[in-house]
Amino acid sequence: MILKTKLKYVAVFLWASFTLALAIWWYLFTSQHLQELTLASTISSERLGKYESMLFWEGFTLLTCIAIGGLALAYYIFHEARQNSRIKEFLITFTHELKTPLASLRLQAESLQEDLKESPQRALVERLVSDTTRLSLQLENSLLLASDRELRLCPEDVRLSEIVASLRFLGLPLNIKLSEDCLLRADLRALETILKNLFHNAVVHGGATEITISLADGPRGLVRLEVSDNGRGFGGNSRKLGRLFERFVSSSGNGIGLYLSRRLAEAHGGGITFGASRADGPQAGFTAVLLLPGRMIRAEASA
Repeated sequence: MILKTKLKYVAVFLWASFTLALAIWWYLFTSQHLQELTLASTISSERLGKYESMLFWEGFTLLTCIAIGGLALAYYIFHEARQNSRIKEFLITFTHELKTPLASLRLQAESLQEDLKESPQRALVERLVSDTTRLSLQLENSLLLASDRELRLCPEDVRLSEIVASLRFLGLPLNIKLSEDCLLRADLRALETILKNLFHNAVVHGGATEITISLADGPRGLVRLEVSDNGRGFGGNSRKLGRLFERFVSSSGNGIGLYLSRRLAEAHGGGITFGASRADGPQAGFTAVLLLPGRMIRAEASA
């Protein structure tokens, strides 16, 4: 956002400089020709004075309008940048303020879910847990989206099996399979956000009940994570997925989850592709292929 604002200021400066230079050249050129015309003709001094006065005021008016237009554009760019900054600050503050009570609500809902195991009201409580999980993820996505241009990652060594084990308690009706393990050099919060969005996408938009994570060595010190589900899959152009506000299905979603997954993967020096075919057979459901810095752990994963 800051870079775009600076580029706008540069564009206004270049436009104003070029236009002013052109107007000044026109004024000097016309004045010179007017003097030459006077010397070569019999124009009276009174008429010449009128021409010079008219030329002066026309040139002055033109230069003034150009200067005012440039200043007005600069002001509106400044006003827009300040307004965007205020909206961004409000969004960040708002999401931070909501995260704590939402986490408390989710804990209470999960506790109530345990107490009502045999109750007919259990389905409603499970829906409440699912909705709070979804809202929590949307808040996290909104917070990351607000700081999208200023992502600051804190990479550390993270075992994938430990992350997957913690995500099993998201409240999503998913069976997560991980047969191997790897050590990733990644930001913990960013990695969790990527996987949460992929898991949430599989359940909500694909109706999946199972996720399989396959690992392999990737290029240039990267690890290839293939996240596949058994859902309905995606019938559109998978190359458009990962763009902001590009929906997985036309009836729901806003595309922010997959967009942030792509941005976070790229911020780690890796990447992500959607809808790729599985390496061990025909594609079933939906598949996302992640490339992240790290190395394989050849011992069998405990998760």
